[in-house]
Amino acid sequence: MSRWTTNPLATRFTHAVSPIAWPQKQLGLGPRALALTRTVFAPVTGRLFQQGAFQLGPFPTIKHSLHLAQSASPSVPRSRWASTLQSWKNYGRRSSSEPDPTAIIYSIIGINTVVFLLWQYAIMERKNGDPRWAKFMHDNFYSNWSSLEAGRWWTTLTSMFSHNTVLHFGLNMLVFHSFANTVLHIIGTSRFIVFYLAAGAMSSVAHLMYSRYIEPAMKKNQYSLFSPAFRDTSSHGASGAISASLMLFALTYPFTPIRLFFFVEVPAIVGIGGYVAYDLYLATTGQQGVVDSAAHVGGAAFGVLYWFFAVRGMRRF
Repeated sequence: MSRWTTNPLATRFTHAVSPIAWPQKQLGLGPRALALTRTVFAPVTGRLFQQGAFQLGPFPTIKHSLHLAQSASPSVPRSRWASTLQSWKNYGRRSSSEPDPTAIIYSIIGINTVVFLLWQYAIMERKNGDPRWAKFMHDNFYSNWSSLEAGRWWTTLTSMFSHNTVLHFGLNMLVFHSFANTVLHIIGTSRFIVFYLAAGAMSSVAHLMYSRYIEPAMKKNQYSLFSPAFRDTSSHGASGAISASLMLFALTYPFTPIRLFFFVEVPAIVGIGGYVAYDLYLATTGQQGVVDSAAHVGGAAFGVLYWFFAVRGMRRF
């Protein structure tokens, strides 16, 4: 919202000038020349209009009333700092060219659903004596060192869309659907796609590093006799990317109430922060079991870093 400080004496004159329009009418400049003229003259004329300096006008044949000039937006180019502030103000707003947030949410759920159904088919075929589909799914939708060393690097991404049990699939999709829309509006649709994929890849990397280096080192310290053999455990699921989304939500709106187990209402930073802290405890004590707590922590860490470097200070609570 602009505030004008025009000279009060300017109200005596019914005609003011717009020097930006003069070259086009008097000199017959084309569009390109006119654009150059606007670029050159705009910094000067904008300030003069603000100060009421064009109340008489050097070109009286051009009739633009002063009140129209006052009501128009000043043609003063934004300073670098003002542009930065405006970009912060618009941060996360969806432009007309961006995909629809609802379409993105249901597309991600749809991809997870297709992979889940493929798993069910593979499991059924394996029970019928044909393990080929199960091997294909295991090779291409599990994150592990065997796949990475075989050159199947894409498993760091495809594993984040992979669920082979109803409980795993249903719980992850429920949580994703509950928070994704808010996170989309925090960072914008296009940014969310990159954020979600990068968070899933980071959680896969966290699992790989943990299983190869951290877990064997912890077990060596526990037994203090020998270093246990490296176990190439596999990981899959959207939990890592969802953990990143949850942390981004909790850090942006820390005091927004959420419900744990559908009943207990707590601030987001308490509920989500407690969930991540518990995963960290399981990972550092070697008690994670079938739940890949290391991948959860890796995804949550990515969400914290993204909030710190890309979102912090750009949102108002």
